[in-house]
Amino acid sequence: MTKPNPMTEENPKESVALIKLSDLKESPYQGRFLNETTKNDNSRAAQQLDELTASIESSGMMQPIIVRQVADGYEIIDGHRRVMAHKNLGRGQVRAIIKDCTEREAQIMAVVGAASAASKKLTVLVNRRNSLRCTLPPNTRE
Repeated sequence: MTKPNPMTEENPKESVALIKLSDLKESPYQGRFLNETTKNDNSRAAQQLDELTASIESSGMMQPIIVRQVADGYEIIDGHRRVMAHKNLGRGQVRAIIKDCTEREAQIMAVVGAASAASKKLTVLVNRRNSLRCTLPPNTRE
C-alpha cells in the first residue's frame, strides 16, 4: 500500500500521495452508473471518458482524486472517471488526496460530488438516488 505524505499542518485530516491503482476500491456510494454507461462504446458516457482520457494524456490531471483509507486499500470518494482514464492510459498510479473521514462523511462527500456533477447534465434520477442513499444506514446500498 502507498504511504501518504503529510500535506500541510493546516489540515491534519488529509494528505497527498501517489496511490497505486491496484490499491483503489470502488465506493458503494458511487453516484454514476459507470459500469452500465461505459459498456456501450457508442454511449455519451463512453465518449466523455475518452475525452477525459485524451485530456489527461495531453495536459495531465488537473485535480487529484479524493480517497479514504480502508482496511484493504483506499476507497474512492471522488474521481472515479479520472481513475478509469488512468487505467485506459495504462498508468499504475494516480495522485490522490487522502481524507481521514468516517464512512458517513465519505458518503456525504460522494453525494456533494455527484451534485456538482449535475452541472454536467446528470439525470435527476441519479442525483435523487444519491441523496436518498445518505438517509440510509451505512451498510444499505439499494
